[in-house]
Amino acid sequence: MMCRITQINEENYGYYLPMLPANFAEQIEEDENALMFGIESFGMAAGSVMLRLIGFEAEITWFYVDERYRGRGVGSEGLLHLMELLNRSYDITQISMTVYAGADEELLHLFDGYPVERAKLPQCTFETTLGWLRSSSKIRAGHKHSITLGELDKKKLIVLCEGLIAHGEDLVEMPIDPDLYLKDQSAIYMEGEKATGALLFRKKAEGIEIALLASFASNAAAVMDMMSLAAEKMNRFGEDTKVLINIVDDRVEKLIRNLFSMDADDMEGFTKSERFTLDLSFLESARKETERILSVWNELKVGKAS
Repeated sequence: MMCRITQINEENYGYYLPMLPANFAEQIEEDENALMFGIESFGMAAGSVMLRLIGFEAEITWFYVDERYRGRGVGSEGLLHLMELLNRSYDITQISMTVYAGADEELLHLFDGYPVERAKLPQCTFETTLGWLRSSSKIRAGHKHSITLGELDKKKLIVLCEGLIAHGEDLVEMPIDPDLYLKDQSAIYMEGEKATGALLFRKKAEGIEIALLASFASNAAAVMDMMSLAAEKMNRFGEDTKVLINIVDDRVEKLIRNLFSMDADDMEGFTKSERFTLDLSFLESARKETERILSVWNELKVGKAS
């Protein structure tokens, strides 16, 4: 056996600390159904798992294998041992995990070989270039009501954040800290003196990320207005600069498709999030098959001995 699963608690969490998410303590404190497990390989900490127990289902919210142990089957074996433990000790009959767009490619293969159900989710990422963004005829019309994030005063920013929260659009940390974004390129839509939309950019190693695209403006063209301003202010970036857009629902995806005149079935540039669901009833049949093989093996040994 290459690895084993152990529950992480107050006594041993320091052993796995580098492999846990930054907010693990808050998650455990706030959710009484949250559990943490460590993956050990030959006595060394090799990975960590966080999950939530929901009735007879375990939802994996974090699965991490240290880079030094990847490609050795540690993740796959660790998952199998975890499923056996959950089934045996917690009466769990189903596990699920959402692999979000942009996550490590290896997570998509974690369930290979199992009778798993896979479902595409609305959440996805869209990758394009700044040149293609600028080429959209929908934003070349110009902007009339948008200003940059850097031009928005603090009081109006607070009101904007309150509006985003009230409309369920608070998809980044609130209140918005302009210093975390490209404030001279990020756009804010104004209806008179009130800010009712935000298009926030931040610099990433691979290019520029749209961290938030949200509007509760009365004008349906508010997003295009903000896009137009942003495209104009991006003149210091080259045409080949990658632009990554995090899409959280169908509404935003439709907006992106409209922006680039893309058909509903055109998936170029889109990477969908996926949800994996696995019924653990297969474990019982696997146990029976193992018992059958051992029984046959023992019979053969007895036959040879006689």
